Amino acid sequence: MTSSNGPENQVKLPSPDYRPIAGILYARFAITFIAVLMEAILIPLVMDQYAWSENRAMVGMAIAVSVAGVLNIIMYFLSGVLSRKFDERLLALLLGLLPMMVGLFLFIPWGHGVIPMQHCDQVNVTDAVPSTTQTVQMQQLSQYQAGMLADDADDDEHCSEGCPPIQEWCYNTPQLPGIQLIIAFIIAIVGFPVAQGILLGIFSKILGPRPQGLWMGVVGTAGSISRIIGPIIVTYIYEEFGTRWCFGILSLINAVALVELALLYRRLIPMKLPNREINAYDGPASPE
Repeated sequence: MTSSNGPENQVKLPSPDYRPIAGILYARFAITFIAVLMEAILIPLVMDQYAWSENRAMVGMAIAVSVAGVLNIIMYFLSGVLSRKFDERLLALLLGLLPMMVGLFLFIPWGHGVIPMQHCDQVNVTDAVPSTTQTVQMQQLSQYQAGMLADDADDDEHCSEGCPPIQEWCYNTPQLPGIQLIIAFIIAIVGFPVAQGILLGIFSKILGPRPQGLWMGVVGTAGSISRIIGPIIVTYIYEEFGTRWCFGILSLINAVALVELALLYRRLIPMKLPNREINAYDGPASPE
């Protein structure tokens, strides 16, 4: 009896299409910023925007992440059902990447709300400054107050809640309305599991029926790189430039992923095999 794995039954597989593979790897990198967003800046964001205490912010975000987990489970299940009826590529773009981009864009504040600023108790240092000239007096006073702020930075008892004065963008950036924050968070979270799950399936089908352990490691690495550098970059941009720049850049990163996958739409198909009998894919995007 001849084994089904014998040389006479083996088919030489063509090389995978590397352009859509590269596109999905970038998209994987981009969508992982949603997880980075929740892990890195949501707690300091609500503390700065709404003058919440650290404990209140942690409890609030724990509830939000729990709700996000439930939504993720529902959307993973729903994306599996929908992928049997609709083209996976459309689902990944319209129900995955597009909502994520819209959600991140909605994090950009507009309106006339004022961010509550942090106020720290300070001693009256007017008499401690030599009365020489007005310029010298103001310089010494500024240096003295800066030293006090640095010494009291770790002592929350001396400072009220709110955005710290060191984040100068808080003075000229409008507050993010609470309802806008909730809507943006839900829209972005709903798109995350759809984009991640379906794109991973498309990635596997592009590779064809070859051993995929190495390639799955590569796509996992793309997400891991985002988790490594994402918190550093996102936190730095948020602290130095504020919500507009932070979420504007994140929106742009996801917009690039959406556009480049839309341009690669016709190439996001399973590998075309010499013998169609071994092509087990039967989805709507099956090649002719």
